[in-house]
Amino acid sequence: MLDKMLLLLALSGLCSRTNLAAQCPEAEYADAKEMWQVQTQPEFPDGGDAALFQFVARLPLPGLEVGIEPVYDLKLQFVVEKDGSLSRLCALKYPDHPWTLALLEHLALSPTWKPGRIGEEVVPVRYVFPLRLRAE
Repeated sequence: MLDKMLLLLALSGLCSRTNLAAQCPEAEYADAKEMWQVQTQPEFPDGGDAALFQFVARLPLPGLEVGIEPVYDLKLQFVVEKDGSLSRLCALKYPDHPWTLALLEHLALSPTWKPGRIGEEVVPVRYVFPLRLRAE
């Protein structure tokens, strides 16, 4: 039962603008553009959103803790840098949960992304990645 995890797109959509929690200080993101500000969105290689979910789904997550809600709506945030690397990874929700920590570590190992652009200029872009995780 707990060995099968479903990753579902949160109702708010894959990328969204959100208020930042204390664990993601606004000052650390001042140089990054918001998703709505760029003409070309950053993209996970070889398949975009679908490939990103497949990459995340390969991660074996720790089991549920006793007495804790079995569904988690997580929001992870990071910057896709000009060179396509990810930086400033943090959690907007459930920052200390084992699943969150495992997902952040896994995302840090992701392949090089296609960076965001404004016209021909490559720019760093803040990316908010909402996920719904549940045991099935």
